[in-house]
Amino acid sequence: MTTDRVVDAALRIADTDGIDRVSLRRIASTLGVTPMAIYRHVRDKGHLLDLMADRILMELDPASPES
Repeated sequence: MTTDRVVDAALRIADTDGIDRVSLRRIASTLGVTPMAIYRHVRDKGHLLDLMADRILMELDPASPES
């Protein structure tokens, strides 16, 4: 279990079902761990959302023109 795996799972849930369906409990279920295990990697849902936003922003390529 890593913070990256938690963020990956959260992003998959958001992509599939929408951001409102992302919860620490659902991420834990998806990863097959207890909800408390998630708290070793994120402080709370707000922290998780920040990590998700950071990941998305890092994946953007500012050099590529928008279509």
